[in-house]
Amino acid sequence: MHIGGRKLKFDAKTLRYTNDEDANKLLRVRQYRNEWRLEYVRV
Repeated sequence: MHIGGRKLKFDAKTLRYTNDEDANKLLRVRQYRNEWRLEYVRV
């Protein structure tokens, strides 16, 4: 894989790029949203 003209080496065991910290920053884990809840509404 290439990013910004650089060849990246990916380590499948650690799930990170071995030669580029900037590319590793793009692998951040996103927060999963909370589940939907329907609150009881009295009318």
